[in-house]
Amino acid sequence: MAMGDFSSPAASAAGSRVRLTTAVASAALPAVFAMALFAGCSAAPSTETEHPNATDGSTPAASQAGDAASADAEDAVETEALVVAARDGQVLLVDRQTETPFFPTGDAVSIVNSEGNEITSASLKPGNVVKVVGDGIMLESYPGQYPGVTKIEVVDLGSPSDAEEYETLVSAVFPESDSMQPTGSVQYKDSLGNVSMTLEPYASEWVGEAAADGDAASPDGTFYEEDGTVVSSVVDARIEEPLEATVTYDEPAKRIQVQRIALANSEPGSYAVDTDAQPQDVSAEEGEDGAATFTIEPGYAYTVHAVFGLGEESSAFVVAER
Repeated sequence: MAMGDFSSPAASAAGSRVRLTTAVASAALPAVFAMALFAGCSAAPSTETEHPNATDGSTPAASQAGDAASADAEDAVETEALVVAARDGQVLLVDRQTETPFFPTGDAVSIVNSEGNEITSASLKPGNVVKVVGDGIMLESYPGQYPGVTKIEVVDLGSPSDAEEYETLVSAVFPESDSMQPTGSVQYKDSLGNVSMTLEPYASEWVGEAAADGDAASPDGTFYEEDGTVVSSVVDARIEEPLEATVTYDEPAKRIQVQRIALANSEPGSYAVDTDAQPQDVSAEEGEDGAATFTIEPGYAYTVHAVFGLGEESSAFVVAER
């Protein structure tokens, strides 16, 4: 199944890769999901197999293919996990042995029910017990990200009550808001894994019930000072090269406009825009769910203007080189 089905909304940063089979000690849930969960361990040594049928000392192609398939099978790691949440195409699992929470974030994950039939992530329910097959390598983040997952198989339907003890974790990973004003986030995937950042509006205008929320930003607000200094509430993405990013809201936007402006200073903690530069329109592909996908690159601040049924809001984020 497509990678987009498993992007993690809570992992604000991803780090080095470590072995899933390493024992993990439980830790308190932090406000920002950036704690490392695992310690690495060395890979198993490789072995060579002789092929007596080769007359010139080479390895026959068929034997090579067989060896590769055998090696893949031997390297596969099976883990039993509990489904604690399955929302909006995102599945949060907890390893039943180590109590480690993680998201399967592979590009192609096969999900099957107990009868072996293909299902979607939406069919997984809290309390389901699943067998997770992958390469055993987890990215350091909290919750963890497991890009090497190849298969998820339901082995026991379980009961929703089995997942109730993880309600605090689920509430932190999937925060629910009763605000009428939509919450937006920008997601992207780089060499370190999937990243999601919550956008803070710097300008908005609402009518009706949304206006009564009382949390709206000033209609004429800006995300930087007169000298170009970017305000501290603006989140930043640090990447190595241009890549695709997607902006989504918990209420589908009717229209999204994206612009960018060059940075004069891209040092963390002292970002500043070039006040002499002119904003540039950025081409964005809008999806049926009100999301917008576009290319981001280091050296710019991006603004996202979203229009909804009860109003509109503008947010910004900085993109700097890692």
